[in-house]
Amino acid sequence: TLVGAMVLPADAGRWSADSLDDFRRFRYACADGLSDAFKVAGGEATLGVVVEAVRAGLAALSSGAWQPLDGALHAAKALASHFSPAAEEPIASLLGAICGLPLATASPELLHTAVLCASGYAPWLHAHPERLGGVLSFASSCLSAAGAHVAPAACIAIKNVCDACCEDLCCEPWVGQLLALVLGSADLPLASADRVELLQGAGLVYSLLPVAQVAGCLSALATPMLERLAQLCAQDASAPASSEVTAQLDQLVALARYCQPAVPEFSDFHPISSLLNACWPLLCLVHTHLARDSRCMEKLCRVIKFSVRTASSHVAPLMPQLLEALASWFEAHAHSCFLYMVHVCASTLAGHSQAVDEAIFATYSRMSARVVSLLQPASAEAAATQAGQLAALGAHPDVLEDFFELSVVLLGRFPNQLLLSASWPPLAQLVAPCALLQHKEAWRACLNFAERLLGARVKRVDTDAAARGVLDATAAQVSPLLARQVLLGVAGMLPQSHVPQSCAVLRAVLESFPEHGPTWIRDACAALPPAAHTEAAPMLEVLLLRAATEREVRNAVDAFSEACRRRRLVQ
Repeated sequence: TLVGAMVLPADAGRWSADSLDDFRRFRYACADGLSDAFKVAGGEATLGVVVEAVRAGLAALSSGAWQPLDGALHAAKALASHFSPAAEEPIASLLGAICGLPLATASPELLHTAVLCASGYAPWLHAHPERLGGVLSFASSCLSAAGAHVAPAACIAIKNVCDACCEDLCCEPWVGQLLALVLGSADLPLASADRVELLQGAGLVYSLLPVAQVAGCLSALATPMLERLAQLCAQDASAPASSEVTAQLDQLVALARYCQPAVPEFSDFHPISSLLNACWPLLCLVHTHLARDSRCMEKLCRVIKFSVRTASSHVAPLMPQLLEALASWFEAHAHSCFLYMVHVCASTLAGHSQAVDEAIFATYSRMSARVVSLLQPASAEAAATQAGQLAALGAHPDVLEDFFELSVVLLGRFPNQLLLSASWPPLAQLVAPCALLQHKEAWRACLNFAERLLGARVKRVDTDAAARGVLDATAAQVSPLLARQVLLGVAGMLPQSHVPQSCAVLRAVLESFPEHGPTWIRDACAALPPAAHTEAAPMLEVLLLRAATEREVRNAVDAFSEACRRRRLVQ
């Protein structure tokens, strides 16, 4: 049977790692078969077979054979997502058998499977909260007493139960017990990822508490992390261990990301805003010690990002100071995560107040100047060739990606300020050259900005006369070379997967400039190698046909691209 096939053979201890991986994949296939059996034979019958296998495995456990029970629990776990809360007796029997396993004598492999299997039925526990205590007690015991092999699974199980049953756990005694469990786990040799699982579960439960109670729980959880960060950054060595710092930052992220209490917009207090204010001096200290460590800076920015997203307007008072720091940090070390962090602040808080808006735009202006400086070719000779320009641009693809995405937000939120600023001309000059970037995400961000630029000219949204004049002039200046670069990419200089978005940009050029656009597209086709002109003619005919549908344009551009690539007309 399928259940029997999921039993690990007795000689598996001598298998290679590849053989064990093959068996795991085989188990997944068996799990799919059980799901099909559930649909054909019905839930009660299928789970009944599995429960019988669990009972047989329990009987075999007394003789030291744990594999039959392990296989049966894998089968039960595969069926967990298929059962409704009404299936009471067989699931209650299964969970009772799991929670009764002897921790002292059961193998770690068996306990690992058992605790994950139990947590798979967490939605059922939500409908039967009287069973919660047994499962959480078993998972907590696995966490503290079953060893390093089982603890990660126990953390996942506790998170899963908290996720499905948060409405049942957001009261005493569960709130206090969960807090004691998470704080007590500090003495266990857990990996940072496992601690994050526990904090995620706690955050989901605490999100449903009254705001004052949330603040108390967050303070109790965050204080040890902040104290540890302070210790790490106060060490005599020139820099603390990056891995330890990132571990603490990951745990702070879990609190800011998953604890989302319902706080009224007009309230003066938000627990996550309070957490960010407490973290901020230490985050600055982390930057002082580890400013060159891009991974650590990304983790630091994640703490800020999720705090801003969760607390929203409540973090506005900190924004001027925070944005000033981000600008200074980026000027010293151009990590792309700093650009993304300004993107998050602008998307979330633009329009909140004049002080915040001024801080956002001032930060963008400083960062823009640093980006332009960073992307300069190394020599005059390199700057004089397309290859040299692309090499300079391609050396910092992450910075380009986040810079263009931030610029899209600024063009939408502050069109007049951006178009009339000193940052606009160098930004516009980047668009056409970046349309031939090999880096997929940087290229995509560039073309997104190009579409937004051309679309803004058509829609004329929120721009005054002076800004509209700049927008018109910029679009007219950029579009001819942009069309040429895009067609070169379509013809073979960029991967075939870039063709759909390239079609969108070509259509945007034509829609934005109904009079001049066709001429620019013709000139772009004429600039292709002579051998490509014949292949371009059918595409050009469709592109210039105003009644052509998006699908027709896509098919024509696809055909042109495939013909050029097949004949290698553009390299």
